[in-house]
Amino acid sequence: MSRLQKLKNNPRGRDLLNAFKSSEDRLKWIVREFSGMKYDDTDAPWKKLLLNYEQDIRILSMHRDDALRRQGCSVLLYSLNEDSRRQLWDMFSDSCAAIRILMLERFQSADRHRLYNTLFRIYLNDPVRTVRTAAYRRIKKDFSDLYSINPDALNFEEKVHCLELLNTRSSHDHNIALEMMKDSRKAVVLSAALYLEKAGSLDKLLRKSTLRDREDLERRIRLLQKAADHQVLSFLEKKENLQKRGALFTALSLYESGCTSPLFSWTMEQIFSLPGNSPVNIEMRERALQTVCSRKDPETLFLIRDLLKDGRSSILPYLLEHLPVEGGLIYYPELKNHLQNKDFPFTNSLIKAFSTLPPALCLSELNQIVRSDALDMAVRGRALIILSRFCEDSCILFILENLHLLNTKEMKILSESVRQWNRESLNAEISILFAQYDASLHQRVIALLAASGNRDFIDEIEEKLLSPQAASRTAALKALMELNHTASLMKMKGLLYDPEPSVRAVCASVLIDWDKEDCFQEIESTLQNTEELEEIHKVILDAVKQSSNVRLIPITARLYREGGMLNDYITETLKDKSSFEDIRVLLPLYEKAGAFSRTCLQNLIRLMKEKGESVLLSMLSQDMFSHAVRDILKATGFTDRMIAQSSSPLYRKRKSAVEALCLIATEEACRALLTSARDISSTIRALSLQALIRAEEKEGMISRFSNHENRKIRRLAAWAASRKEKAGIPVKD
Repeated sequence: MSRLQKLKNNPRGRDLLNAFKSSEDRLKWIVREFSGMKYDDTDAPWKKLLLNYEQDIRILSMHRDDALRRQGCSVLLYSLNEDSRRQLWDMFSDSCAAIRILMLERFQSADRHRLYNTLFRIYLNDPVRTVRTAAYRRIKKDFSDLYSINPDALNFEEKVHCLELLNTRSSHDHNIALEMMKDSRKAVVLSAALYLEKAGSLDKLLRKSTLRDREDLERRIRLLQKAADHQVLSFLEKKENLQKRGALFTALSLYESGCTSPLFSWTMEQIFSLPGNSPVNIEMRERALQTVCSRKDPETLFLIRDLLKDGRSSILPYLLEHLPVEGGLIYYPELKNHLQNKDFPFTNSLIKAFSTLPPALCLSELNQIVRSDALDMAVRGRALIILSRFCEDSCILFILENLHLLNTKEMKILSESVRQWNRESLNAEISILFAQYDASLHQRVIALLAASGNRDFIDEIEEKLLSPQAASRTAALKALMELNHTASLMKMKGLLYDPEPSVRAVCASVLIDWDKEDCFQEIESTLQNTEELEEIHKVILDAVKQSSNVRLIPITARLYREGGMLNDYITETLKDKSSFEDIRVLLPLYEKAGAFSRTCLQNLIRLMKEKGESVLLSMLSQDMFSHAVRDILKATGFTDRMIAQSSSPLYRKRKSAVEALCLIATEEACRALLTSARDISSTIRALSLQALIRAEEKEGMISRFSNHENRKIRRLAAWAASRKEKAGIPVKD
């Protein structure tokens, strides 16, 4: 401690101060004394004593040396002199940060607003963080009643400085940071995000996310997304923040945008493990799968391997179909295990998954699986299809020789790959196989050619129509139809006379399913030929029964002949053709048919029972073929049944009967409706009267009954006419 610092502010101290100075110039003495003195920031009495040399102290506070200016400033803070106070105000802008901090901490003024404004300006604009911190602390300590801040009024630099010093325990500061998260400048958003991270607000935004309020959820996602865009991601690295479904939904939205975290795999597993099949859970699983499959980093590839190993049926198909090609070496063992599982349900997805692998990785093992007699046929066939996807010329002959492992459906799948093969190499290998004497191999190759649309071997296929093996003839028939080779139609028709019943049936089915005009003409001419064998007709009719082609129905119905041997067989063929379209094509034929054919068609409709009757009523409601439909319904006894049912004690039966009679509207139906018009049920009465009025307008039906021989009918007709006149509609004479 220097001798100056030991002085007291009393008369003795003043005397000692004068003695210390002696005859030396006061300013020089003060400079010399302060030059070797350590700065004292306490409220020491010697500082007030030096105010006796206040003018010299003011000069000292303008010295070029920062330490001397600071010492002078610390003394002037005790002065009330206006010149000194004016000089102190200027020292808020001093170049020395330590002096500015001294002023911020110690300066007092009666003008609170001026001092607050000065502190606020330094808090937002000073280039030194420690100075800004000192200004902020002074404001919070002495001017909390005046402190307020409007983020919209701040410039870029002021916003950054403001965010650096916000109090993490202040809700006001928290709201300021949230407001500044909307700023378009990255530095401002980063500073706001760092504050919110430090305050734990980002953790709360994620942890308290809920699916009940979508608007609030979207707001939280936007804020967290902005923070994540600036690499502020600590909130995604805490498991306690991801315990609820809303938090998982929010985290998933962030991961979809490209965010990453050490807990990415754990979060995805939590989403895949969500119980139940609510729409939200299904949506989250689908989005999580899309996110996982879009990433290429090692952590995600290992997660995919674990998910494949786990084998959850809800996610496995999508995962297999969208595997990233970069991770083949990682998850190939799991794909191989699924391939060798004969009960694996997602075969098509598994085939697509193998297509993403490099051929060199799995060709050898796929060949071994196909050759292994110890494995199930389904497994070997699956491996054969996968092998075909690589389009390797060296594998073509091997695949063709093992077609016996595939069923018809699998052959179709294989044909998709065959279309991508080198056609010259494929044809060369097929030519070699056709030169061999293996009928079963030829049949499988023909089926593959048809499925893949390869027409390069039409001649060889036509030759098989004359093969001694029935299976070869059948395979040739189907192949020529699939290849749409109409030039072979006459040769194919000859197999209707094949000694094998199975070949005849296939031939008839092929001609019908081909759906070609030439085929229909051949079928019709064959059926109309009375000299044709009855067996041939029956073969064709059996195929018609199995076909859904509407064009065959009138062709078949025209075969009814009086005394014909096939009438019952024709009826048996057509009785299940009871859809609206099926019956619609029969009715024009009925209108033009003779008495016998009409009787046969009426009997056919009778065998269709309720289904056929409901279709006919539907046609009546649309005013289609009305006369023919009414005639059929009368002939089948439906109209009489409805008339009898209209008097049933059960309301439901009476109502359905009246509704049908309203549509039929023949003289017999209207006579029954006259009685129903006085029914106890107001609904039935209204239906009956409306139908009678319509019948009167169209055909004068009520007027016909005015001279009926039955007195009751005449009385009911008179009553119905009066009701019609009350409605303002005249009765026809």
